[in-house]
Amino acid sequence: MNDQKQFDKPLIIDRPALVSKTKYYTEWSLHILGWVAWMILIRPLIIVILWYVTLRFFKYELIDLEGMDNPEYFGIGAGVLIIIYLLMFGWSRYNAWRFKGKDRRITRGEATPDKMAEYYKVHQENILALQESSNIDFYFLKDDIIEIDDGKKTKFKALYAPLNQAKHHDKNLKI
Repeated sequence: MNDQKQFDKPLIIDRPALVSKTKYYTEWSLHILGWVAWMILIRPLIIVILWYVTLRFFKYELIDLEGMDNPEYFGIGAGVLIIIYLLMFGWSRYNAWRFKGKDRRITRGEATPDKMAEYYKVHQENILALQESSNIDFYFLKDDIIEIDDGKKTKFKALYAPLNQAKHHDKNLKI
């Protein structure tokens, strides 16, 4: 039972005042120090290594394999790149013309307790009780049934079938 008490403590994300000033400034200092190290030391080192590898590859292809003696391959490569660019550019212009002024992104809306209860085939009171819980355990029982327990008073079975949405939308299905 002692394990449950640690979950009943207020969460720092809900009450930022619980973080001490020392810890807060230490974390920010280390965070900034890490980004400075990344920007000044590590990133330039990666760029230098990539330039070195690229130059070695360039020397191998053009000088060692005598690619300079075959200029028609440069023309073929440039032609292929231009064709790819024109195809991508044309496709983007076509989509801009076709969907101009249209927003096809549709929000699903708010997930209200009654919609969630209907979807998971549970009572609305169970969803409301879970919203007030600080610790929730999920047990995968069989097939598409899960058991949800908040460790206090709420314990029930629900439907969880992410690969079979027809079950969630079946009005006659009972758990």
